[in-house]
Amino acid sequence: MTNEKVVLTREQDFWIRGMRRIKDDYAIIDEAQFGRASDEIIALSIPRLAKALYEGYEVERTQEERYEDVREAYRNAIALENYDERHAIELTLDLLGIKIEGVND
Repeated sequence: MTNEKVVLTREQDFWIRGMRRIKDDYAIIDEAQFGRASDEIIALSIPRLAKALYEGYEVERTQEERYEDVREAYRNAIALENYDERHAIELTLDLLGIKIEGVND
C-alpha cells in the first residue's frame, strides 16, 4: 500500500463517522464485508476501507469548494499585489489538481 491517503466521498465519511460512535474499526470492516453497510461503503474494496480506517482518509472536495479555493487564492494574490497571468494560471491548476508539463509541473 502506498502512503497516499484514501479519498472518500462525503457519504462514505458520514457513514464511517457514525459507525465509529458505536463500533470499532474491525466491526466496521465486518459490516462492509457481509453487506450490512451503506451502498457507498460496500462499493469500496475491503483493503481500501481498511486502509482508510487504519491509516486515515481525506474527504473529496466538492466542485463548489474547489471553486471557492480558486476565488480565495485570486483574492489573496491581488491583495498581496503578487498577481500576474502566469502565477494565476499555475495557482488555478494547482488548486484544481491539474498538472500540465511545462506549465506547473
